[in-house]
Amino acid sequence: MKFVLRRSLPSIGGLLGLLLLVGFAVVAFLGAPLWFPVAFAIVVLGIQYVVNPFIIQWLVPATEIAHDGTRYATDHPLGVIVARQCAAAGVPLVRLRIVDDGTPNAFTFGRTPRDARMWVTRGLLERLDERELEAVVAHEVGHVKHWDFAVMTVAAVIPMRSEERRVGKECRSRW
Repeated sequence: MKFVLRRSLPSIGGLLGLLLLVGFAVVAFLGAPLWFPVAFAIVVLGIQYVVNPFIIQWLVPATEIAHDGTRYATDHPLGVIVARQCAAAGVPLVRLRIVDDGTPNAFTFGRTPRDARMWVTRGLLERLDERELEAVVAHEVGHVKHWDFAVMTVAAVIPMRSEERRVGKECRSRW
């Protein structure tokens, strides 16, 4: 756990600092009490921690591959690979979903290892052989084992929203 804290503190500290800056600007502008920025930052980070997995799921729709706690209900080698890597890392099976996108990508998010979600794109499955796919899955499961995916979940929504706006503008300009 010390390793996780040491690696996560810069990200959490940066987010907290940004929220404190906004809070102190509000204090200066509205004349609010000095404790307000700290309370505001803690509340916002707490809300992000709870809500962001649902926001990410909403922004990146994907098809879920069900599991029974020991294996995934799919014939694709991905199910066996993810189950094997989760067992090797000593974490519960993640909620696995496939994103219908040709861009090769995989990412993990959630709040706890029991709540972890791994999204893998169709493009990644089409481009990688089983050995390469195993390496990508091992990397993603490593995020779950070391809990850094929880910090990434809190920080991920801001750039994801701006990417969604950019892609939305491109799509509207094509049609």
